[in-house]
Amino acid sequence: MKIKSLNKICLLLSFVVLASCASTKYKPSADAMEHFEEGKTTYHEVIGVLGKPVTTTVNSNGDKIIVYSDMTTKVDPATYIPIVGMFAGGAKADMKTLSFTFKNDILKDMQYLESSSHYKMLGN
Repeated sequence: MKIKSLNKICLLLSFVVLASCASTKYKPSADAMEHFEEGKTTYHEVIGVLGKPVTTTVNSNGDKIIVYSDMTTKVDPATYIPIVGMFAGGAKADMKTLSFTFKNDILKDMQYLESSSHYKMLGN
């Protein structure tokens, strides 16, 4: 088996593991941004509405960034067929991320990102 193919298999397995770990009760959507106003909404108001974020980071200039994310992975049924799965199998991963940046606990910026990827076991 080629190294490139092995890397794809590892990447696919990573997505499955991340999908089971990196999600919250809140499912991110662009609509959520309508409920908050930059320059006015506080950190505690966002937490009160959306709940605990998946990650919280404070960068070097003191900004606090919180992220809500959800990932779903759908494995192609052919993946489970011995030998055939290596050639016809794969998975599709859909990820939604909503992030908020705060300066002194006041909302400075918010972003929503949706991405979708399809991975094959071997080949393109």
